[in-house]
Amino acid sequence: MMIRSHAVLLTAIAVSAVSQSSIFAVLPPLARDIGLSDVQIGSIASIAAFCFVAFAPFLGSLSERRGRVPFVVIGLVAAIVTNLVFALTLWAGLAGGLAAATVYGLLLGSRILLNVSWGGMFPAAFAYMADAVPVARRSTGAALLGAAFGLGSIVGPSVAWALTPLGTTAPFIGIAGLSLLSLMAVILYLREVKPAVPAADLAASGSADQPEADGFAKAFTRLWPSLLIGAAAAMAAIMVQQLTAFRLQDQYALAADAATRLAGLALTALAIATVAAQSFVIWRGEGWRPVSLLCLGAAAAAAGSAGFTLAGLAPAPWGTLALVLQCGPLALLGMGIGLVLPSNAAAVMLATGGHSQGRAAGLLNAALGAGTMAGPLVATALYRLNALVPFAVATGLLCLALAAAAWLRSRPPPSEMNLPAACLDPSAK
Repeated sequence: MMIRSHAVLLTAIAVSAVSQSSIFAVLPPLARDIGLSDVQIGSIASIAAFCFVAFAPFLGSLSERRGRVPFVVIGLVAAIVTNLVFALTLWAGLAGGLAAATVYGLLLGSRILLNVSWGGMFPAAFAYMADAVPVARRSTGAALLGAAFGLGSIVGPSVAWALTPLGTTAPFIGIAGLSLLSLMAVILYLREVKPAVPAADLAASGSADQPEADGFAKAFTRLWPSLLIGAAAAMAAIMVQQLTAFRLQDQYALAADAATRLAGLALTALAIATVAAQSFVIWRGEGWRPVSLLCLGAAAAAAGSAGFTLAGLAPAPWGTLALVLQCGPLALLGMGIGLVLPSNAAAVMLATGGHSQGRAAGLLNAALGAGTMAGPLVATALYRLNALVPFAVATGLLCLALAAAAWLRSRPPPSEMNLPAACLDPSAK
């Protein structure tokens, strides 16, 4: 039963990633054709991400009392509704039935609904995995969640590329159907699990009751380096994703449909590399300290971002050479992100007691959401000034994440839940 529950949870996360990545691949060129400015397009993701940041800590804490599964259900329902609204709104806007301002308002409102719901869904999924797996395998659990999201990121642009010939809004309708199937599986098969409260925590509390969860201030003080890494990495990755379609369209003078297809291909290369790196964490990551993988991943991501920045200077017309120049650095960036995100999540899990996983998950997801919120708005504003500047800023953010990871690596391993042996470095890597 537990294996089936894990599979259903991972599927739900993957489908949510499909929804997000398809929006990145399809929305920018279509919104431009309707008459929305680049800043308006970026603000849709940024404003909605602010709602995610605001609600994730509260909803993550609430899942400690209300359970994890209801928040997963709500997140999938929101994905269904949002994708259908996107499809109808874009279809009406492209047909001339809605003004650009109305299209903007509908897209923004539906994306806010989605992100508020995901502010409960993603911390709940994070905490569910922490509750369900042994301490020694939390790195694997975090990597599984990351791999599920990465797999969805692969499928998302691929779905957008495959369904676009059926109609410009077909990807959103197809993804709404996938979300519905995932929702049915969650309702039928996902069951709550009770977190294992360590004996040390029970002794400290003086009773068999679950001890009180850490406050926000205490949790933030303990976790701030990981929160900084998460925010910087998420902001850099989202800046690159948000602007890939724009840059391909402008750099090679492509039509909107061609830019959509090629951006989907480029982002698929990034996502494949992400999943490959996360697969390494799943199968071999237990022999590494999470902070060691953090350093390796941040270095690879910074190098890939720098290479993608330089690829923007390539004067060649679109062709095989240009494809290699764009996709190669994106693959290296994806590999780095694939190491950073699960390793950072594992570091947070290991630094948090069993009674506070929901709150820690909320804080981490808020940090990731803060990067997601700032990234698109900053990226589109900088892109208007110079096409290379936002990619250079993304590289700088990843260098900041590398510095924070190196600082964590230099410190002694934390004692997870008062069990020092659980956090010893097994390989000294």
